Amino acid sequence: MNAIKDFLSSKLEVDFPNQITVKDDDAPAMVYSRKANSKGHIVNSIVVRRLNYIRTVLIPWLDTLSWQSKKVKDYQDWKALISIIDLGLHYTDEGKKIISRILAQMNNNRLSTINNWTEEDRTLLLTDIALLINRGSNYMILDGKTYIKSLNRLLSTNKKVAVQVIAGDSGVNLQTFDSVSECAKFLGINIQTAHYRTKKKSNFYCSTFNQTVIIKKIED
Repeated sequence: MNAIKDFLSSKLEVDFPNQITVKDDDAPAMVYSRKANSKGHIVNSIVVRRLNYIRTVLIPWLDTLSWQSKKVKDYQDWKALISIIDLGLHYTDEGKKIISRILAQMNNNRLSTINNWTEEDRTLLLTDIALLINRGSNYMILDGKTYIKSLNRLLSTNKKVAVQVIAGDSGVNLQTFDSVSECAKFLGINIQTAHYRTKKKSNFYCSTFNQTVIIKKIED
């Protein structure tokens, strides 16, 4: 695993911290960890933390390689899954069916004698994937908001918004939270109230800090 880590580091020009707990856009693209599992066995792992890094760096590089095993089929399927999700096609009935077909014959499922996958099945699947992806995006941007066309509803990102609790008089940062809900729990207030005060940037008395404070979103 160390050799793999060194190889990826040299080819992709990426640094591998041994272990990190930060979960934000400034975190390294890849993380290398070495720890014991529940059975006491040492497990080494390399984790790619950013989907955008996979799209723009990892996949283009992997596409330049010559694959020498059946794993190339798993790689092709993995890329297809990313494309289907990027286009929002996983919200369509056909997209869901194709995802199920892909997962049913990936990794060990492809080797199982129970499934009896043939090259004809594989060719048909690749054809159906291409037809689905060629339909284009299932998303529509309207007034700056993203809508799912097949469901006729707004896309909910559920992205966490990091916030700071700032002293109302001095502007000093009293504490930082990874999300509004985490902040609300710490302050002992309703999450809807916390979202409202974050949006309005309004001063309010906080018994936790025994002073007037402001909840402020940390801008990207």
